[in-house]
Amino acid sequence: MRKKFLVITMCMCMAVMTAACSTGTTNSTEKTTITEESNTSSENESDVQSNAADSQADIYNVIFEDNGYVKDVNAGDLVKLYDYSQIKTIAKADVAPSDQEVQSTIDQVRKMFAKTKEVRDRAVEDGDIICMDFTGKVDGVEFEGGKSENYVFDPRYDNFIDGFYEQIIGHTPSEEPFDIQVKFPDGYREESLRGKDATFTIVLHYIEEDDLPEFNDAFVKDTLGETVTAEEYRQNIKDSLQQEKVMDYLYDKILEESSVDSIPQTIIDALMKIVDTTSKQQAAENGLSLEDFYKQIDADGTRREELCNNQAKAILVIQAMAEKEGIEANDDNVIEYFGTTDMRDSYVQQFGKGYSYSGALPALVIQKIAQNVTVE
Repeated sequence: MRKKFLVITMCMCMAVMTAACSTGTTNSTEKTTITEESNTSSENESDVQSNAADSQADIYNVIFEDNGYVKDVNAGDLVKLYDYSQIKTIAKADVAPSDQEVQSTIDQVRKMFAKTKEVRDRAVEDGDIICMDFTGKVDGVEFEGGKSENYVFDPRYDNFIDGFYEQIIGHTPSEEPFDIQVKFPDGYREESLRGKDATFTIVLHYIEEDDLPEFNDAFVKDTLGETVTAEEYRQNIKDSLQQEKVMDYLYDKILEESSVDSIPQTIIDALMKIVDTTSKQQAAENGLSLEDFYKQIDADGTRREELCNNQAKAILVIQAMAEKEGIEANDDNVIEYFGTTDMRDSYVQQFGKGYSYSGALPALVIQKIAQNVTVE
């Protein structure tokens, strides 16, 4: 359930921009212009990061009290709250996790203790992490920042030019080089490369795979430090996933059936500023201005408007429930929500106390309501 509430920034990732090419970054064998520029500013890096964090916390925190409520707002006056007390039972079919979901959760735990292995006997599939050398040329001439050796490319995080990684899919690791053809986007940050066709020569060394430990009693007891068998651990995972689904069900049902008479403009304005802040960061990562970024993903602003209105409704409905149940976010229950004091402190430092505590408030409220519901 937690994924629904932590930060609105997660909601704003409406599109992953692929205009920028990250060739030749931290694991490049040659310095690029970007690396050199970041090196020249390293003396002030910590101060800049600190100031940026302070500024971001101010933006995110502007409308929230330390208890997670919206400042100067009585949500009960604005919300027609669904009578959730009538939800006594939930059909098991609606909340029971599938065997695949249980296994996926267990596999995530196994991955925490996985070792990596180098695979060379199969072709690259979409999503594979690969190790390669590459050399880029425009009009037959190598360009600065377009060459790297033993580059470990992870498609979950690396953001190369459109078509770069896709053309490597289907190739099998070998010392024999092959060429791919790409085109730099018109908005590429290096002006001299904008709109240019480029050829990259690739030497694909290996595919990186996780070598997962076997899930058995020994793994559960010796590695995880649990006192249960593997099957008992599996059942605990299943029960936990079902409880999360119960909370998701209640949250979705109550939010859908409740209505908000009016949303204070101060909330919309604050959320819009958060969206702009998040979008500006993503735009900068892709060498775009905020205006150009919005032109590509939300030219008329309707997606931002819908996002902020939906988020505002959720905030007010949750607060109306919290007011009714007499629940406020505090240091103790928020630490329990985040799992550790360090995790709580990390969010508070980045987003401010009020905003971070508002992210915990939905789970705190729904947990109490779920205590009165049975699964049949």
